[in-house]
Amino acid sequence: MIKLVVVVRAKDGVGQEELRQHWLDVHAPNVVASINPKRYILNFFEARLDGGPSPYDGMASAWFDSLEQYQEVHAQGLPSDGFGDLLARDETFRLVTSEIVALDGKVTPDTVKGTFFVRRRPEVTEADYFQHWREKHLPNVRAAMVRNPGGLRYAVSPADLGEPGNWSGLAELWWKDARGEELFLPGRTDDGFRGMSEPYFGIRGHEVVIVE
Repeated sequence: MIKLVVVVRAKDGVGQEELRQHWLDVHAPNVVASINPKRYILNFFEARLDGGPSPYDGMASAWFDSLEQYQEVHAQGLPSDGFGDLLARDETFRLVTSEIVALDGKVTPDTVKGTFFVRRRPEVTEADYFQHWREKHLPNVRAAMVRNPGGLRYAVSPADLGEPGNWSGLAELWWKDARGEELFLPGRTDDGFRGMSEPYFGIRGHEVVIVE
């Protein structure tokens, strides 16, 4: 299954509440009616996990049965509903990914979530980066999430389907409460992934499921 991730930032003068309301009430129903995704989830960003401001306001994730189906939808485009007029276009981007769910616990709207966007260093090839991520870093983080009594879910989405974007992919981690987030990844070892990546950080947010 193909996962499309679209990350957005509101343009200057557009408030966060205005963006979210239009997204939920107008744009999300338009997306569902126009492209009929298998799943469709919005993630509203609040702040960096280290307390700094988030560089983005939110992201949408849509799932499709095949790359061909996604390409048809992308070529078709969406009817205009004014959502694009609210966005800083230069800071909005998409990633076409293949999601790997490493830990599949049940989450709720109140679950604490962190999203990490990662980018490989220029001297690291995509093939080496994605292989290291899947074979070494993913098992390392999964084991740490299992050790955390508040760890619920862990998924990674390498942007490995031929459309390079701003980032090489993203990781999503869910904890049942703030205490789980504070414990973070107990016992995680240095597996070399950070050394292969540009500096990255996590963004705290919450999900709204539109199509389960």
